[in-house]
Amino acid sequence: MNHLEFLNNLICPKSKEKLTLKILESYSDSFDRTIIKTGVLFSSQGIIYPIINQIPRVFDGSWDFYKNKFKTFEKELKEININPIINQPSYEFKKNILPTLVRFQKEWEKHSTSNKTWGLNQDERTLKYREYMQLFEKSYEEKLFLDLGAGTGQLTSTLAKELKGTFIGVDLAPGIEKAIGFIKDQKYNCYFIQADLMKLPFKNDFFDYIHASGVLHHTPNTKKAFSKTSEFVKKNGKLGVWLYRLGSEDISLPLLPFINHKKFIIKGSKIRKYTTTLNPSFLYAIIFSYSLFFHIFYKINSVVRHVKHTQTIKERATSIFDALAPPYAHKQSIEEVESWFKEQKFTDLVLTDIDNLSGFNLVGTKITT
Repeated sequence: MNHLEFLNNLICPKSKEKLTLKILESYSDSFDRTIIKTGVLFSSQGIIYPIINQIPRVFDGSWDFYKNKFKTFEKELKEININPIINQPSYEFKKNILPTLVRFQKEWEKHSTSNKTWGLNQDERTLKYREYMQLFEKSYEEKLFLDLGAGTGQLTSTLAKELKGTFIGVDLAPGIEKAIGFIKDQKYNCYFIQADLMKLPFKNDFFDYIHASGVLHHTPNTKKAFSKTSEFVKKNGKLGVWLYRLGSEDISLPLLPFINHKKFIIKGSKIRKYTTTLNPSFLYAIIFSYSLFFHIFYKINSVVRHVKHTQTIKERATSIFDALAPPYAHKQSIEEVESWFKEQKFTDLVLTDIDNLSGFNLVGTKITT
C-alpha cells in the first residue's frame, strides 16, 4: 500500500461514504513514491478533512481547527462545496473529546523520543508488542496493522520496519506529526492519521491486526470503545488491548524525597478531580518542576550511595502527567474484558503483562464477521 492507496481507502466516519481526495502539494521521495504533503478529503455532503504534513486529520470539526492553514489554497478549494455548519465540532466532541485531545497534545509535545517510553527502549517495546499480539513469525509482509494510541508514532514505525507489514498509526493528538521524522525516506509502509478512535475512517473488517495500548480507558466508555474497535478486525484477525486493571495500585506522589510514610504521600486518585481541570500547560509545568526537584536528590543519592538512577526528568514527568491529566482513566477487571471479547465473537484469548502493577494485556482472534 502506497500513500495514495492509503488515503483512497479512507471513508467519512460520519456518512460512511468514500472520500474524494484533492491534492494541493505533493512530492516524490527517494524511492520515487508519491507523497501527499497537503490536501483535503471531502464527502458529497460537504464534510471536509484536511491533510497537513502528510497526515489526514479525520475527526469531528477538524476543518474548523485547521482551515486557517489553507488560506493560500482558497482558489483551488473553490470547487468544493464546503458546508460550514456540518464542519464545526459538535457539542459532544467539545465536551467529551477535546479536553482529552489538548491534554495528550501537551504530553506528546513534551515527550522526548530520545528517552525511553514507559521505561522501555524501542527494542524492548517491539518485543512487548510481539508478546501482546502473539506474533512470533519473522515477518508479516501481506498483513495490515492498526496501532491505536500511537503517540509520537515511534513504536509504530519501528514495528513496520521489523515486522514488514503495512502499519497505520492513529492518535487523537497532533503530536502524531513527530512520526513523519521516523518514516521520512524509509522504504517500509507506515502511515498516520489524527483521528478519534470512536469514529475511525475505515471500512469494517479492514485490518488483520489491531492493538490499542493504554488508550481505550481514556474514552468516556471503555466497553463502547472496545466494541467500536472490534468492528474493524477481519475474520481470523487479532485484536489486542492493554488496559488499566481494576484494583491496580494508584500512582503515589511523595511530598519529600526518601520519606515513604503515608502522611507524606499523595495518591493520584485524590487529586485527579483537580488535575483533570487544570490548564495542561500549567499542569505540566507543575509536574516538571516536581520531577526536577526529585531528580536532583536522586542524582545526589546515586553518586553518594552508588545507586543507579536512570529515569530522566522528562520520563518521570510524562509518566505522572499521563496518570493525572486525562479526563477519563477507567479501570477494568480481567473477567470483564474477557466477556467483551466473547460478546464480539473472539476466541483463543491470551492474557499477558499480568505482573504489571498498572494493567494487563488481552488478545483474541475473531471467529466471525
